[in-house]
Amino acid sequence: MEITCPQCNAVFQKSDAKIKFGLVFCPECEHKFKHEAATVFVDLPPNYTTYIEGRDLVIKKSWRNMVGFIVMTVFSIVWLIVPLTSIAVIVIDGSTQWGEKLIGVMFISVFLIIGLLILYGGLGMLLNTTETRVDDRYITISTYPLPSSFKKVVESSSVEQIYCREAIRNGSKGRTYIVYELTAILTDGRRVALESFDDVAHARAYETFMEKRLGIKNEAVDDEYTF
Repeated sequence: MEITCPQCNAVFQKSDAKIKFGLVFCPECEHKFKHEAATVFVDLPPNYTTYIEGRDLVIKKSWRNMVGFIVMTVFSIVWLIVPLTSIAVIVIDGSTQWGEKLIGVMFISVFLIIGLLILYGGLGMLLNTTETRVDDRYITISTYPLPSSFKKVVESSSVEQIYCREAIRNGSKGRTYIVYELTAILTDGRRVALESFDDVAHARAYETFMEKRLGIKNEAVDDEYTF
């Protein structure tokens, strides 16, 4: 297959070019650009499932993380012992007025709710699945079976391009870490982050699947990750 570099107009064979992460590297000027010759077919991890359902592209990612589930569950149980014990002591204390008891229970309930949320998050790590569904009308990303506030719906006809960008996130203890965001450029100019990945190759694979389903030509984007 002949490839023409959009930067220097050099023409070369696919076999003469370096191809990595869905990009072609021109052997003449080293310009990096998208091309159909660089289409990525990456084996996603075992917790991903990709299939066609009717005309819908469906990609599922299982959250199943036993270590995270155990850590968060044990932490939440230890956390909950204190507020539950405190509430029990307040309730059975005969020397305290009911009004004072109510105030004390309401104050401690804040810590109780925090512990329950941690437990809920731990259960999500064990049970939840994130589903990306692409059809003629919408790109829908949702999480189940435990309800989550995370849900995105984007009209398929409004998507002009899908690309991968590098993003820096804040972690614990002031640390930062890098993720690779699969981002959609819409017809109104907005950019919507669809999903994030630890591995750029997996983000590129998602990009390829979704562009193929939506019939979008793979083109270069200004802030696209090119390492």
